[in-house]
Amino acid sequence: MIYRHFESKDALIERVYDHIYLRRWNPEWEALVLDRGRTLEDRLTQFYKEYAARVFDYDWVRIFVSSGLKSYDLTGRYLAIIREKIIIPAASELRQELKLDPIEGPMGETELELFWGLHGSIFYIAIRKFVYNVHIDIDIDVAVENTVHAFFNGLPATRANMAR
Repeated sequence: MIYRHFESKDALIERVYDHIYLRRWNPEWEALVLDRGRTLEDRLTQFYKEYAARVFDYDWVRIFVSSGLKSYDLTGRYLAIIREKIIIPAASELRQELKLDPIEGPMGETELELFWGLHGSIFYIAIRKFVYNVHIDIDIDVAVENTVHAFFNGLPATRANMAR
């Protein structure tokens, strides 16, 4: 029956990738990360609030994790988009904001890993909720604000927000 609608299994997988992943991507996020009229902390806070609103969804998260465990490479392709459109630009913007020397050539993996850690810590909320079925009774926007603030300022500076 599937082959009535799709010419092959690969065509079906491509349709899932387009529908589940690419249609949720907001191209405005790329410009947001590069908007130097605001601090990088503000930009990433807005990005992750909007990102969580789009992808913290039962089906999205479970397909993402399941695809990562199988050989479909949907997850790898999507993470390449995150790397190229969010992680690398954010690391570059941090260098600019801190007035560090720009890196000639590709960004170092150690530096990028800091931003993967930020991304992962926010996404792990969705993993706990939709994969591990843990009841999550938090305001996601506040969790994002606190996580991004702690990333940029350290935990002691975040203590005032922790009561929220």
